[in-house]
Amino acid sequence: MMADKADAFVIMPGGFGTLEEAFEVITWKYLAVHDKKIIIANIDGYWDPLIALFEHMHKYQFVRDEHMETYVEARTIQDVMKHLIDAEKSPVQPHYEKI
Repeated sequence: MMADKADAFVIMPGGFGTLEEAFEVITWKYLAVHDKKIIIANIDGYWDPLIALFEHMHKYQFVRDEHMETYVEARTIQDVMKHLIDAEKSPVQPHYEKI
């Protein structure tokens, strides 16, 4: 339901539950379940270690070049809002059919 109703996803600073949800929407985009904007709200560098892990995985070719574009990083709330406004202006339709 979350994926159907959302225009975009914002990964805010959080814990294990946030990581689980983040990886789910990132994986769904990778698998073309949706094509909505994913924004990592990297406020005060909170997600720097996660982004470094993504870059590490890419370096060792476990993540393809095109999948590094699965998300955008926003370092301020103003950047998060800009990305959300952009997503609202051009919503995308899902690539899947409901069963």
